[in-house]
Amino acid sequence: MSNIMERYSIVQKRISEINERYKAAERHLSEFKEEDDVVRQARIENLDKQLKDIGPYYARVEYFRQLAEKNITSKNILSLKALELDFNSLRHDAARIDPQNPNDPYAYRLYVHTRCNEIYLEEKQKEFEAKKEQLINGKNEALELLKEQVKKAKESLEHECYMYIRSAEFDEFANQLQTVHFNYSDVLYMDSGLQGSRAYELKDKTVSFGAVAQPLIVLGDDAVKAAKLRLGKYYDEKSQSVLLPVEYDSSNELFINIKTVVSKENRCFKGISNLLLNLIKRTKPGNRKFKISFIDAVHFNNSQLKALRPLENSAVIDKIPVNDEEVIDQLGRIVASFMDIDEKLQDYESVSEYNANVDDDKDKIERRVVCLVGYPDAFDTTAKNFINRIINNHQRYGITVLLVNNTGFDNALTSKENNISKVSENFYNVNMPQGKSSTIDRGDETTLGFRWYEYDYKGHPIPEAYIDEIRLDDEKANGVVSEYIKLYPLNEWKYKDRDDNSRKKIMLPYGVDSEGNVSEVSFEAESFAAYLMGASGSGKSTLLHTIITGILKNYHPDDVELWLADFKMAEFSQYIDPMPPHVKYILLDESRELVFDLVDKLTNEMLSRQRYFMKHRDIKKVEDVPSDIYMPVIFVILDEFSIMSQVLESDAAYQLKLQNLLAKGRALGIKFIFSSQSFMTGIRGLTSTAKEQIQTRIAMHNNTEEITETLELPRFLKTEQNNFMIATLPVHMALRKYHKSENELVLERVNVLYFKGEAEEAYKPQRDLIQNIQKKLHKIDKNEFNGKSKTSYVDKHPVVVDGNSYNAFITEKQKILIEECRKANNDEISEGDVVVSFGSPRRMENIIFSNISNESRENMLIVAGGAEMQCAASLISTIGRSFEVQDGHVQIWAYSKNRIYKTYKDSAFHEYSISEGMDEICVSIRKIKDAIYERKTCNEVIVLLGMEQICSDFEFIDFDVKKDQKFLRISGDYSKYEPKTKEEIEKTNETISFNQAFEAKYNVDGIEDQLMDEGKSIEEISDEISRLMSEFAKGFYGNNDTETELTVGELENKQMSNENDNNDEDDDYAEEDSNAYNALEDFKYIVKQGSRFGYHFVFCINNMSDLRSVKIGLDAFRHRLAFQISPEDSMELFGSKVASKLPEHICQYSNLLDQYSLRPYIHKDISWDGWVIDENGKTTNI
Repeated sequence: MSNIMERYSIVQKRISEINERYKAAERHLSEFKEEDDVVRQARIENLDKQLKDIGPYYARVEYFRQLAEKNITSKNILSLKALELDFNSLRHDAARIDPQNPNDPYAYRLYVHTRCNEIYLEEKQKEFEAKKEQLINGKNEALELLKEQVKKAKESLEHECYMYIRSAEFDEFANQLQTVHFNYSDVLYMDSGLQGSRAYELKDKTVSFGAVAQPLIVLGDDAVKAAKLRLGKYYDEKSQSVLLPVEYDSSNELFINIKTVVSKENRCFKGISNLLLNLIKRTKPGNRKFKISFIDAVHFNNSQLKALRPLENSAVIDKIPVNDEEVIDQLGRIVASFMDIDEKLQDYESVSEYNANVDDDKDKIERRVVCLVGYPDAFDTTAKNFINRIINNHQRYGITVLLVNNTGFDNALTSKENNISKVSENFYNVNMPQGKSSTIDRGDETTLGFRWYEYDYKGHPIPEAYIDEIRLDDEKANGVVSEYIKLYPLNEWKYKDRDDNSRKKIMLPYGVDSEGNVSEVSFEAESFAAYLMGASGSGKSTLLHTIITGILKNYHPDDVELWLADFKMAEFSQYIDPMPPHVKYILLDESRELVFDLVDKLTNEMLSRQRYFMKHRDIKKVEDVPSDIYMPVIFVILDEFSIMSQVLESDAAYQLKLQNLLAKGRALGIKFIFSSQSFMTGIRGLTSTAKEQIQTRIAMHNNTEEITETLELPRFLKTEQNNFMIATLPVHMALRKYHKSENELVLERVNVLYFKGEAEEAYKPQRDLIQNIQKKLHKIDKNEFNGKSKTSYVDKHPVVVDGNSYNAFITEKQKILIEECRKANNDEISEGDVVVSFGSPRRMENIIFSNISNESRENMLIVAGGAEMQCAASLISTIGRSFEVQDGHVQIWAYSKNRIYKTYKDSAFHEYSISEGMDEICVSIRKIKDAIYERKTCNEVIVLLGMEQICSDFEFIDFDVKKDQKFLRISGDYSKYEPKTKEEIEKTNETISFNQAFEAKYNVDGIEDQLMDEGKSIEEISDEISRLMSEFAKGFYGNNDTETELTVGELENKQMSNENDNNDEDDDYAEEDSNAYNALEDFKYIVKQGSRFGYHFVFCINNMSDLRSVKIGLDAFRHRLAFQISPEDSMELFGSKVASKLPEHICQYSNLLDQYSLRPYIHKDISWDGWVIDENGKTTNI
């Protein structure tokens, strides 16, 4: 501590002595005057009393005079003189008067006596009044003399004081005061003020944050001027006070409770910056053991750090929280550190005491300053709970606390929360009100004026050299290192030699304890499955990336196979490009079928490995499998498992499948990490048996209940210390319950490893690692694997399901994939079949093809509302181009006002054959029906747009030229169908009658469906129908040999001529207009029969009522695609409400045997939501 207070005490004592003598002289004069005034007042009061008594005396005298006047005749008196009162004499004379004598001598004597008494009273009254006047207004010689004496004494004392101000002793005080103030403020502006040398050593640990006004009362104007001249800005002439530093020993903790109005904020924070800079100055470079947490819950930025802003997120100042979550995180970390400090303190009472007894600076405990801006109003309940812990324990844990209430000074004065009681020896209240001087007190009633030491950050920024020095400080000197690449440089990696017959155990670094020791999480034995829980922002995702990085760096791709699933689609996309060779699946979607698909594929892997173990009974677990057998560990990471859990919760069968995987996965090399923001909701889809298999539990920041439920600590682990860790767990720290040994269950706390930086920058080292692995290793087929190569890895043929993007339909790529599909499924795909991938499946497949065969009902139905117009057009374009690359032809039949048709007819559809409007469509219908009659096969797909409108406008169209010139002009080719002669007319009518009778007896559609379900081919079905027609013809035509010998083709043509004619039209109308063309019935016929001959229809509608309006049954469409539709339509279309719950731009597909959802492809001329195909053929969002 500086001795400035001692100097002040000496000076103040000397000046006080002079002041005391000065006051003594004044006091003597005052006392004399006071005493004289008392005497004079008593005399005046006595005179007043005497003057008051004269009246009664005069009345009594007058009584006797009047009595005498009654017995005298003459009042002549030669002379009168004052005579003192003697009432006894008056009564004596009065008693001797003879009332009968008119000139009684005693009466005369009494009269003379009373007249003399009256004169006496008059003289006394004048005398008393004169004396009173003299006492009141007369001059006091003694007092005047004394005043003169005191005046000369005071002048002498003022001169003595002035001479003292000019003395060497006072000069020494003034010089030291200037020096002390300079050291606490102005010295920081000097180049050497911040001690930029590494050889730094400062023995004086005294610090001051401001100056307090102390009295220094000097005598006389000359002395005041002299004091101002010597003390300068630190002396106030008006208040006669000097500013002295508020000093404290920085090895102890400080507590300042500050209340300020907004207008004084700047001065307040400049003062705080000055204090913090002085504290930093007193820390040793390279081993500072000092950290500042500046938490501004009002602004959420570093603006109030003023000069110290360049030092944010450095070795001395933590990163400033930018939201409430980060505030709670930082406070939680501080409180969480208490447990580590307690372990070190042992018998010591405080960090200060402990550090004082430690010789090696490296062994000292880090001390901290916590500055809370906006306390208490700007902090929520959780933050306040942490703050209360800090306040109540700040001395023990080495924390200096600065509370700043700048959210309303008036409120601060009345807020109970801000009335902090005196919590330590170095406790101060600083009040900075509006329009008044700032004051300081120590929690008592003594209040003094106060002024901050302010750092002029604008005029004197912190030297760059000093900032660089702090930035270069080794992080190890101030705490544990948990940055991944500092512990494990990713540019240094090498997989273990693979020529031995052992498999490496899965042990992955994930955190650092309070001593800086790295902790590894094991996935061996009973720890093969782990549950990771952490709220949003807790660092859970960071930990997952850390674990994945550990796998990539330490395990060969042939040793570990990664299955990465994130059902919120937020993580793991960074592994798509570049993709680690370890990856088998990246699943970024939330579809139900993806959940089931995942469980099924894992089950298939499990069964495959079980078969291997059954065949090799000497092998009990995957670790024992020879290294030349390709059987990598399957490492499954399920992020946001709670979404998957919701799906499983409603399906008991899949719950049991997952339970079986967990029960048997340990030996089969299947490892799991289940991860979610909530454990309690995340486990709902797990059976109790499955949950018990997940032995390793890792909990990160969340509420106490979630952490407790996640860890499920046994009673012996529910200690006070562990409960404290649970209650104070901050973000980026984790608690892990695991088996340290077979019989030892423990709970540990670590700082999780992390990658420093933001987004792209943070994970660049990881991307570089992946690219390096890709560069040094090359792919091989599985059949080439021998388990010894260091430079190759088995191609896993990775599958990516990315719900965040869409894939492009690239014709050449699709052509290759189609050829591969046909080759791989040669036994199932016939020569005339067409395979189509409608979009990117939301299942664990890169592509799924549907087979459009030349069988009955091989048509496609697309149900898409107006909001999905672009996606419907995408499906149409996908189908059309798929047919074209397989030598097919595309037609579009469209109602001219259909939105899809109008939008894309000149772009995406311009290369297709188009029939627009009813007349052209009728021609096209008759052409196809003609081709079917002639049993011509083809490979065509006909897209129907707005057909429900066309069908509603269909009427019986007359082929007679006179009746309908327009139609005949368009469809002149059909004149051959018109009966010309009488014989032809009779023959046509006979054929119609035959077909009507045959249709009445046999349900041809029903027979075809039944035979198809039985697996009959088209040829077999055709033969059966022909046989039935031949049998029926024998009965219909009797024994007419001509008719019974009709060929099968002729009989079938008879049947085809009136297929599906249900006699819906009025018979009279038919007779009246026998030449009419029933287009609707022909349309229904070709839709039902066309696919058998290679005419496949794609009917695009808005909802299922459109289909019903054209009277075509749903069974005509084996391939059904729908975007989000009503629950009723979904039930009709898919037998469930699955399509009513679809997200935007997602399509549900079913072929009656299998169904799944998909994302339509993006096409060059068709896109939505900003998704387009770039020049490289990849989709991008603009």
